[in-house]
Amino acid sequence: MVGAARAVVAGLLLALLFAQAAAAKEETLCSGIIVPLTLSGGHSPYVRTRLGGHEGYFQVDTGSTLSTVDAELFRRPVNSMVLLEDFGFPSFPRGSFTALKFRSVPNLRDGRQIGQVGTDFLQRRAAEFHYEASAPYLAISEQPCSAERLKTAGFIAVSQRGYFGSDTSRLGGVNTPVVFAHIGSVAFPAWIDTGFDETGIVGAILVNEPLVSKLRAAGIGLRPGGSGNAVNCHGERLDTKVWRVVDDPMKITTEQDRVLFSYGPPVLAILPHSSCGGPGNSKVPVAMLGAAYVNWWGTLVLDGLTEQVWLSPARARAPVQPAAPPRPVGRQALAVAESNKGAIAITTARTLELAKSNALNDCSKNGASCSIKISITPAEIGCVALARNKGTAKYVLTSGIAADEVKKMALEQCRGAGGTECVIQYFGCNQ
Repeated sequence: MVGAARAVVAGLLLALLFAQAAAAKEETLCSGIIVPLTLSGGHSPYVRTRLGGHEGYFQVDTGSTLSTVDAELFRRPVNSMVLLEDFGFPSFPRGSFTALKFRSVPNLRDGRQIGQVGTDFLQRRAAEFHYEASAPYLAISEQPCSAERLKTAGFIAVSQRGYFGSDTSRLGGVNTPVVFAHIGSVAFPAWIDTGFDETGIVGAILVNEPLVSKLRAAGIGLRPGGSGNAVNCHGERLDTKVWRVVDDPMKITTEQDRVLFSYGPPVLAILPHSSCGGPGNSKVPVAMLGAAYVNWWGTLVLDGLTEQVWLSPARARAPVQPAAPPRPVGRQALAVAESNKGAIAITTARTLELAKSNALNDCSKNGASCSIKISITPAEIGCVALARNKGTAKYVLTSGIAADEVKKMALEQCRGAGGTECVIQYFGCNQ
């Protein structure tokens, strides 16, 4: 009787989902099963479903390589593997899950998050994320998408070979879909992470140190933007350093550089090493785009069966707010600290005392002895440039009022000191 009752409840739940889908008359580009999406405040997608006798929400996370369940709810040790039946998620009646400790999601008022669907499931299906509809929805198909149908509908393919699907050799075996991004002359892969749920600056990009170094070496102007934090899959808080690209816009492209979307100068958050993986664990330049970008793109088609991501520029909408927020009213203080080991730390803050303190703290983290080399008060107008010799790694610091003159002076002094191959590694102003 209990099993029969459970089957009736399950049938009613699926019937309700299908009725909602039919009433909304949603389109399916890959002929899949449609289920409604509930979006968090940061546009991360959730599906209300059931698993192993429990009902609640599963996050659909393209940035997670493992599907997971709530360790407390399913009474399993954290990080243990559990095999579960009676999964109501479309086309997956059962599966293997890793038990994790989940944090509460404020927007899920009529239930709690009980699990997460990752790319270990999604690589075996075609998944359509429809954010452009008045009621967002997801379509899941066990069949590959028709390339001709998608092209006719205005979609452009981004090959995932080497990044997502059966071949994941390009970024150390991380099975996460990508697009490609350009900031100025620098091109790099960017993971698409629908589980990256921003609560602060919408449109920030998670990056790693190798990418920031590549941007600086190319002369891309970066301005300190303070600090922030992120929470990983284990609930650990990670401190991030925030930088704002000064002038160069960002373009999202295919690997063949066909432009799909264009944005203003972005905000970059440097993610450190994490027990859950991510850009901070990679030794090559890479970034991560969150659910806010999927929301702006309108429709994302993730076809793991053919290893393609499909996007339509015609369905995109303008960001609700710019990727790079407006500069703060008034000037900030700027301080540059130098260590006896040749390291440099540059920070801005509301007061000169705070800017100096932050610069010295950042500079001396590895036990180095540091001193302040340049300081600019909020009452002043000031810019700082650091030029580095690519061969010897020696650098020159300059400061002044006129931005172009400061950069020119740094390069001239660097070359004059025997640095024939000098590049601007850092440039920023306090306004």
